[in-house]
Amino acid sequence: TFTSEDVSRSIIVNSGAHLESSRVLFANNTAGASIIEAEMGASVEVSRTEFSGNDVTDGGGSMVVLDGESEMERSEDNCSVDGNRNGSDGGSVGACNGIF
Repeated sequence: TFTSEDVSRSIIVNSGAHLESSRVLFANNTAGASIIEAEMGASVEVSRTEFSGNDVTDGGGSMVVLDGESEMERSEDNCSVDGNRNGSDGGSVGACNGIF
């Protein structure tokens, strides 16, 4: 569980490694770019992960961001529930919408 973190970039930055997130809660965090960021050819698997009440101030408000070299290997049964906010319009996302 990651709660009430306040970071300028992302809660998790994966640089070239393999990241698996399963059964994790990200709640009430503030991040500049995203909650999870993958770069430099990283691979990411996200399953049964919930994003709730997070505020992403830059980068379009996506919970998960991958650069052009990285890949999402699995995205399954994830939820982005009401209360997630982004810097572009301050809006919220409905229950169990996508995480990108």
